[in-house]
Amino acid sequence: MSTMLLKDQVLADIVQHGGNVAQFVSFGPEGEQRFCCIRGLSPQQRFASVRDAAQAILDAGAPYVNIRSFLSDKPDGNPFFMGRRGYETAEKVAAKVAQLWAEKPYYIILNEEVDVMDGGFSGVLFGGIAEFAAGHTPRCVDDEKVVCATVPRWMLPGFVNAVYGTPFSIPFPQNVRVEFSVHPGPVGYLRQTQIIWQAEAMDAALAPAEEMPSWPNDFSRDFGDKGFGLFMAHLLGQNVPRTRVESRILPRFSFGHWTGSKDVKWIRTCPRVQEPGRFTTHQGWMDTFQLVQREDPVCVADSCVQREKGLCSNPRHRRLAGIIIQDAVDPLYSGACITDASGEPVIEGIPGKGDAFMIGERAGEEMPGHIRAKVRGVWEALSAQLGPVRFEWVCDRDEAIVVVQMHRGATSTFGDVLVAWEQEPIRWEYYRTEWGLEKFRLLCERASAEGFGIVLQTNLGVTNHFVDNLRRFRIPSRREAA
Repeated sequence: MSTMLLKDQVLADIVQHGGNVAQFVSFGPEGEQRFCCIRGLSPQQRFASVRDAAQAILDAGAPYVNIRSFLSDKPDGNPFFMGRRGYETAEKVAAKVAQLWAEKPYYIILNEEVDVMDGGFSGVLFGGIAEFAAGHTPRCVDDEKVVCATVPRWMLPGFVNAVYGTPFSIPFPQNVRVEFSVHPGPVGYLRQTQIIWQAEAMDAALAPAEEMPSWPNDFSRDFGDKGFGLFMAHLLGQNVPRTRVESRILPRFSFGHWTGSKDVKWIRTCPRVQEPGRFTTHQGWMDTFQLVQREDPVCVADSCVQREKGLCSNPRHRRLAGIIIQDAVDPLYSGACITDASGEPVIEGIPGKGDAFMIGERAGEEMPGHIRAKVRGVWEALSAQLGPVRFEWVCDRDEAIVVVQMHRGATSTFGDVLVAWEQEPIRWEYYRTEWGLEKFRLLCERASAEGFGIVLQTNLGVTNHFVDNLRRFRIPSRREAA
C-alpha cells in the first residue's frame, strides 16, 4: 500500500481488493466528487450536490450519515461529526460540510453510520497487537476515558470466531495501521461482519511488539470479569468447561469443551469487576432474569441523571455484566491456585466439589502429589503467557485439570501475611471466618474507608474468597489460627 494515498483513496482501494467498508461518497476541497461506494449504484455515479450524496446514503439503508474531514498534509485529528448528534437529515449534513469548506480546504468523506452499540467492537490493529472496545468507534484508542482491551494479533481471529461465529481477516502486513470494527450481523458496502475504516502504512520500526492480554479493561467489564478471564484461558489453550455467556452488551455465545458430565449445569453471576463471593453461584436451573433483577436491580453510577428516578437503562451502570452457564465437571479434587509474593504457586484443594472450600466452609486437605504437579503445570503454562495468575480448578475423573475461573496478577500473600503493608494500620480488627462471608465483605469495605487492618482468625488456607476480598480491597491483613 502506498503511503501517498489519501484516506478516501485508501477506502476505494480496499473495496477494489475485496475488503468491506462503510458506504461512502467523498469530495475534494473545491467540492468536486472523488469516490462513490454505495450499494446498488455504480462507482461512477455522480451527484449534483453534497445534499444529494448524503440522501443517497440514507436511501441505501444508513440510519445516519457521518461527516469525516481531513487535509492532504494532516490526515488525522480533523473535525468529525456523527450524524445522530445533530445531523439527522441530508440538508443538515450539507450545511455542515459547507461550513467546513468555508474554514479550511478539507477533503470530506460522507459515510454511513454503523451502530456502535450493536454488540460489536471497534479498534486498531497495528504491529503485534490489537486494541479495541465495545460501544465505540476506532477512535476509542485515542480517548483517555476508554480503557481498551489489548490482545496479541494472532489471538484476534480466534477471539472473533468464538464470540461472533465469523472469520476475521485483515489483509495487511504488520506495518499497516488498520482501523476496524466487528459486528454480530452484516454491515457496510459488502454486508459483511467486519469493516475496515482506515489503513495507513507506517514505518515498520514504529509497529508495537506483541503484548499478552491484560485486564480489567472496558471490554472485560462489558464481558464480565469472571467470564473474560475464563475466555482468555480458553484462547490460550487451557481446558475450560463448555460455557455460555449471557451478556447485557455482547451477543450470546459459547466457548470451551464438553466435559462429559451428566450433572446439572452451574449458573454463575458475572460482575463487571471481580467481587469474590458477592453474587450467586448456583448449580441447577433457575430463572436467570429474576436472578439478575434480584441481585442487581438499580443503577450504581453516581453521575447518572436518571439514577434517582429509577429510569436508568444503561447496562454499564450495573454491577453485573450478565451471567455465565457452565457445564458441570465430575470432580476428583477441586481447589484454587494463586501466585504468592515470592512468585511461587500456592495450591490448595479438597476431594470432590470445591464450592464449600472457596467460600471458606472447608479447609484444604492433602492431595496426591501427581495432582498437585498437574495443577502446577497449568500455572506454569499460564504464567509463561500472562505473567502471575490465580485460578480455580477441578481435577476430573480422567485426572485432567479443568480451569473454571482465572484472573491475572500476583498477590502479596506470603505465609501468614495475607496482604502486606508498608505502614502500620491505625488499628487491627479481628474476624473469625465462621461468622460468614457477607458480613466479612462489609468489614472490608469499612476497613478500606477507615484505614484499619484485619486479622483473620482461621484454620483455612489462603486461596478462598475471604482472602480474595482482602486482596481486592487491599486491606493490610494477616492470618492467625482460630
